[in-house]
Amino acid sequence: MKNGIHSKIPTKDRDAFLKELLDAYVDGQGLGSMPKPDLDALIVHLYCKYASNGRFDSFELSQIFKIRESRVKSLIHNASVKFDSIDESGAWVKISKDISKSRFEVDSLERAQVRFKLENPALHRFLQKTVRKHEGTVTYSASTEAITINLQLLFIVLDEVYDSSQSEFHTKDMDAIRPLIEKTIKEIGKSLGKKRLKELLAEEAKGSKLGIVLDGASKLSGIGGLILALI
Repeated sequence: MKNGIHSKIPTKDRDAFLKELLDAYVDGQGLGSMPKPDLDALIVHLYCKYASNGRFDSFELSQIFKIRESRVKSLIHNASVKFDSIDESGAWVKISKDISKSRFEVDSLERAQVRFKLENPALHRFLQKTVRKHEGTVTYSASTEAITINLQLLFIVLDEVYDSSQSEFHTKDMDAIRPLIEKTIKEIGKSLGKKRLKELLAEEAKGSKLGIVLDGASKLSGIGGLILALI
């Protein structure tokens, strides 16, 4: 079919697409053994991998595959668990890209919560994994593609990733991640506003939840200097 899915996959990647599909669908489990939902998830996953260089756009994919956006998100989430070989280092490159482009909104001043967009549902589990290491959690809305998180927890997570040793994350990934986290910190600063930031970090505001969070973040070993640079 003209302008069909096959034509959207670069010619140089078509053999790799077909090989990976057949390896999983036939060689891996035997013809017909893979449940249809898993096959659907595999096809969408491989399309993202080869036709869009790993980029995820639920609306675009829903148009291409003629299914609802919610179905696309569900398939990608399932594929991330069953078929995606991405490691944590590579996942954080993608998370950092998504977060750095997001607009931050203050969800609650009292609870010091912020909300931002994380479009690809396959990445949520990597963020949640890091958050839970610090005995926290995040709220993810698949319908709005929004993450709600305590700002203190977000700063701790960003600091950990920013300060990850080369033995934990690949060198090339760290080279990509750090500038993206720096951009993310600036976006958080923009969402709060320079005037509010100064007020929150002033001595008289130290008793506020958000003021305490920002003061603590400014002392973190990795991103502390970035926080101070916002003022």
